[in-house]
Amino acid sequence: MNDFYTNRILWKARKNGMIGGNCHLVADIDAHRRTQVCAQAQCAGDPVLLFWSDSSLWTLLTNREIISWSGKKTSSIALDSIQKQIELEPVEGTHPQSTKLHSQYLHVGPAGVKIWAPAGAPILSLWNILAMFPLMQGAAPAPK
Repeated sequence: MNDFYTNRILWKARKNGMIGGNCHLVADIDAHRRTQVCAQAQCAGDPVLLFWSDSSLWTLLTNREIISWSGKKTSSIALDSIQKQIELEPVEGTHPQSTKLHSQYLHVGPAGVKIWAPAGAPILSLWNILAMFPLMQGAAPAPK
């Protein structure tokens, strides 16, 4: 299942032209940053994509979960727990139709876990990837 999820994530990321700018293939980032992120994330599964602002604001997508780091707080959710429930966080002071251009946070899954991504195309592409999950209908969430 892990390889299947990795391949689907990569296929969707490449299809949407996500790689570059603030979105990186984890395999392509420098060893220091990869070690730093993986140590903070304590992630389940294999790291696939990294959305990077700086060392205090990033999101890591693995083939089993998504983890967002904001300062000293980690938010995460297993991919199979998302249940195709995703919303953009409204941006105060902007017209509701502009939310797609300015929002930097998604609320994911039944609990509304707050996940960061750069505004504009990157966050919408991430939404597109997360909307695939769960990929296997009736599958129980993968254990951590």
